[in-house]
Amino acid sequence: LYCGFSGAVMIDQMYLMLYNLLFTSLPPLAIGIYDRIASPDILLTSPELYSRGRLALVYKPHSFWITMADALYQSIVIFFVTEA
Repeated sequence: LYCGFSGAVMIDQMYLMLYNLLFTSLPPLAIGIYDRIASPDILLTSPELYSRGRLALVYKPHSFWITMADALYQSIVIFFVTEA
């Protein structure tokens, strides 16, 4: 395997900054603005709001490894498709 990396910049600097602004800083900012902490009273009256996280129904440890295997598969496919 080899890499055909070049030091030449193919994208204008303004677009790189715009990408960083739009896709890396705005989503966490939006989550931080719109995320609300529920009071203990609300959680006690509506336990379904937090039971999925407490029971680990959303995230399971094997989900991490499935995601890593999928990322590896996609990177291999993209590499060899672009090399062909």
